Amino acid sequence: MAKVKSKTSKKVIGLVKEYESGILSTDNTLLFCKACGKTINHEKKYFVYQYMQMTKHKSATEKMKTESKQACLLSTFVADSSSKSQFPTDLCMAFIDVGIPLWILENKSLRGGVLEKYTKQHIPSKSSLRKNYIDNNFNNVMDRIRCEVAYNKI
Repeated sequence: MAKVKSKTSKKVIGLVKEYESGILSTDNTLLFCKACGKTINHEKKYFVYQYMQMTKHKSATEKMKTESKQACLLSTFVADSSSKSQFPTDLCMAFIDVGIPLWILENKSLRGGVLEKYTKQHIPSKSSLRKNYIDNNFNNVMDRIRCEVAYNKI
């Protein structure tokens, strides 16, 4: 009986390798279509071929491919947006170091006329800078002070 299972598993694994599209998977006993979510009759190779030619399977495969591309693009966008851009961090730090209040950035001639025009960067609003960048800048300054004062008596 173990001989039959190994033969079945070899056959199923062979079918998965033959259709290398990443759509078929196996648990060594069943052949499973990821796109349709169904098990496929794998007794004869023709049954698998016939299943792969069905319009329902082809449309599910196309849908799965487009969804995976969209998920990949979405994850890339989320990863890019979650990592904070260096420009707003530097802008916030510069304004704070010089003593310029962040509400000055709401001035249209400064924001649209100079900063966005010449830097080609999006200028966040004052509230976005306060929410997302001041804490980071504060922590950077505190770390810098701690490093400078590390072994000295206060």
